[in-house]
Order: sequence, then C-alpha cells, then structure tokens
Amino acid sequence: MSYFVNLLAHVFRSLYSVEKRSSQEQLQDDFGDFPPAPLRCESLTGEFIIVRTSGIGQIYSDLTTQLRVIDSDIDSLSTDLKAKLGDELLDLQHLFQPLGPKGAKFVKRLIFGWLFISRTAKAIRYGATRPNVQGLFVPYSKNELQILVSSGRHGNKGDAHIVSHEHIHLLQHRNPENHSRHVREPQDLLSDDGWADSFLLYILEKKEVEARLHESVLSFYRAYHSLPTTTPGFLALLASSESIGGLVNNILATGGINFNRKTGKHSEREARPVEHLGWVLMAIKTPELQRRYITEVLPVMYGNLLRYYGDEVASRSFLNDISRPNYYDELYSSQTA
Repeated sequence: MSYFVNLLAHVFRSLYSVEKRSSQEQLQDDFGDFPPAPLRCESLTGEFIIVRTSGIGQIYSDLTTQLRVIDSDIDSLSTDLKAKLGDELLDLQHLFQPLGPKGAKFVKRLIFGWLFISRTAKAIRYGATRPNVQGLFVPYSKNELQILVSSGRHGNKGDAHIVSHEHIHLLQHRNPENHSRHVREPQDLLSDDGWADSFLLYILEKKEVEARLHESVLSFYRAYHSLPTTTPGFLALLASSESIGGLVNNILATGGINFNRKTGKHSEREARPVEHLGWVLMAIKTPELQRRYITEVLPVMYGNLLRYYGDEVASRSFLNDISRPNYYDELYSSQTA
C-alpha cells in the first residue's frame, strides 16, 4: 500500500510541484557562489515560489491561481496583476457575492471541477495545455511572486536557465525603471527583415535583452570567478563569449574600439539566450549602430544587472562612468519621460 501511495505522490510531483527559494539562493545557483566577486550584494532580499508543471498539472495550476485571485482582496494583489485584471476581477467578485461565503465556495468548486475535466479532456484530445511557454514570471500578490515552469517542454534538460531568466524578470519587477517596453522607432535601428520579425522585436524589449545578457554574465563568472567593474572590462566579457565573441570583436575592431581583452573564450551554460543577442546585433542595419548598441546600450543594461544582483554601489559607480543620455536612452526611454 505504501509503495502505491509513494508512486502516486511521485507521479503527482512530476505533474505539479512547488519550491520556495530566495533570490540569494537563486543567484548562488547561477554564479556558483554568492555574492559574485568583487560585488557586495547587501541589498538583495526576498523570496519567491517556483511552480513546476507538466500536462494536466498546468491545468490544475492555472485554475487554482484563477480561483485564488477571485478570492483575494484586490488591494493585496500586485500592481501588475491589478492593471491586467482589475475590472474583470471586480465583476467576478460581485457575481459571487449574492451567494454568500458557503454558496460561493460550493459553486466555485463545481466550476473548478467542470473546467478541470473539460480542459483535461481537451488536452488529451488535442495534446496542448499552455503552448510554447517554458517559463513565466507571475507577480501574483504584493507578498508572493511566482515563477511558473512548464517542466515537460524541455525534455531531459534541466530548467536552471529558464528559472534564471524568469528570476531576472522578477528582479526587474522589484527594481522598476521608467523605460519604454519596446524599442522606440525600430525601423531606425533594424534592417527591413529585422523590423518585420516579430520574435526579434520581442527579444529587443529592454527586459528581454537584460535577461539574456544575464546568461552571458553568469557564464563569464563561472569561467573566470570575477565580474567586470568597468566598461572596457564589460566589453571584454562580451568579446570572450563563445557564442557571440567573434561578432563582437569584429564590430568593435571595425570601429577602432580597444578594450584590452585578457581572457580566452568561455562557453555559455545555455547558448541559445546569448545567441539571441547575436541575432539582434546582426539585424542592426549599419556597423555604426551595431557599435553603438554594444558600447552604449549593453553597458547600461549590465549596470542595471549589478543593481538587480543587490550591489547598488557597484551599479552606480559603473553607470556614472557612462555618458548619458546616450543610445540606450534614445532607444528605451519612456515616451512620457
């Protein structure tokens, strides 16, 4: 009997599991130690929840989250979630109010059961639950931040890089910056083919570039056990990348940019996010704009990452050495700034 119970528990955990983790623990997993030298990440605090789902576990997770939101005091929800669901959520809450607490609870359970059965049947028939989503950061409430990971979407590979990517989005949420989500005037930056590529425009969002840059930064640290604190050092980090280093070197050499690279090539923990940065560079329509993106935009994003990691002093020092406003501000400054 105990074997059967343990087997069921194992099967359920493979479909739906919850893990609580601190941001310090997450960055320690990323870099191999914490704080990454020479940083002093004294301001990094906070915890979050990782919800891993597969198959019908995704359906269960989505439905339980929806019901929790309906039951929540709207003032307790995060600003992001209220902006997305505010009016709709109030309408749903008002709909259940006449039933009273017990009646509303009974009806919600019926709705949950029906939706779970119908969505499971649909998933079995059509083979889809939450398509094309490997990871998702969900700012559920003011005091609870979640990272959802579709564990069945990356086969036998681990999900460390997915959690890392979404955790950067979580840190961006904790460290808001007044910026435009999309590149302003992308036609002035990209070639015609690049401007017509919706996925490339998505990658170019400020938050997405920073999350992919983090993969390059942590990979460099794993190889050399020290992070750069100057712009030339940061350019050397990019140039030593196995995925994009050759491209970066060529662009900088063409523009006469010297940065004293003292390291060899390092491989990335997960190459694809860094390759995306290469796609961006190759889609930029002139060598001059490529150089400016590398030397003016990416350094500001690296300075932002240092703040996300919890070292505000190192971030401020790094950013103060960059002349502003620059191409970063031209591309990503808020329309209302």
